[in-house]
Amino acid sequence: MPVSSTTQIANLALSHLGVGIEISDLDTEDSVEASTCRLHYLPTLEALLEPGGWAWAEASATLALVIADPNHEWGYSYRLPVDCLSPLRISTALGEMNPDPVPFRRAADAAGGLIWTDEAEAVLLYIQYQTNVALFPPLFVIALTWALAENIAEGLSAKPERAERARQRAEVAISSARAAQGNHSQMQAAPESPFMRARY
Repeated sequence: MPVSSTTQIANLALSHLGVGIEISDLDTEDSVEASTCRLHYLPTLEALLEPGGWAWAEASATLALVIADPNHEWGYSYRLPVDCLSPLRISTALGEMNPDPVPFRRAADAAGGLIWTDEAEAVLLYIQYQTNVALFPPLFVIALTWALAENIAEGLSAKPERAERARQRAEVAISSARAAQGNHSQMQAAPESPFMRARY
């Protein structure tokens, strides 16, 4: 059965450390185990998501212009989507991808995050701040549970060998989850040239 709650993820992390106690509700329980998992859960999730490489967590949005010529370096200032955890790249409003990366810089003002770029009518591809556990692929869930176990080990006074095992398993699980992303998309094959067709 797929993991369907943060409580399940927390309990898996606890089991990785040999903790025999199960949390009944991560959001409301007042135990040391629950409060420790609660403290580290979102930072651990954000740290896994932020570098990118997760096709299922990608989103795109046409950026809302804040002001043109915001400074002497950039032509446009756009509002960063509120659910953006990490900007990846910029394309045009027609969806055209420039073969060369479009330069941009992440910034902020009193109203929130900004993107500075020279691209008019910019569309941003970004990693979404995705907290819906039901959307997490199984290998990502495994990586998250081991990463969480690593981060809560000290707070729960876990045995050093358990904490080190969690660190090692987290590294392997994250690598495996990233490698599996190649199975989540299909690129269009390059057209075969008339010369190649004539040979067979």
